[in-house]
Amino acid sequence: MWKRPNIKGIETRLYIDSVMDDNGKMYIFGGTFNNTLFFNDMAVLDTVELSWSISIPANSPNSRVGYTATLLSNGIIVYIGGWEFVKGVGRQDVNIKRISLYDTKSLTWSMKVCINAIYNLLIIPFLNKSNLKFFFK
Repeated sequence: MWKRPNIKGIETRLYIDSVMDDNGKMYIFGGTFNNTLFFNDMAVLDTVELSWSISIPANSPNSRVGYTATLLSNGIIVYIGGWEFVKGVGRQDVNIKRISLYDTKSLTWSMKVCINAIYNLLIIPFLNKSNLKFFFK
């Protein structure tokens, strides 16, 4: 008979995406609790030990929800899009060109900016009315 494990350690998080590595560690960045409390920490669930750890590494992005997370084979988690919460400003869209990277081996954050090649190829032609026929035939 299967029994639901009782793992305590963090608040419920909404509007998150998680990834899991080959060692059974699930990584959850940010999220919100009841749309009143927003997080910019990294919560890690060790599914082998059934324990949580939480950290806020240097250079962590602003509190974020609604993003996409992808774990690469080198241990880097790529975060794209969503909404961020800036003190004194509130909720704002994350610039899709800003790519946040979390290294699961060194436990550090970095950021890359997407070059315009893809953006110019996919977005600008769509915005140009003379090119609408390219997308709609």
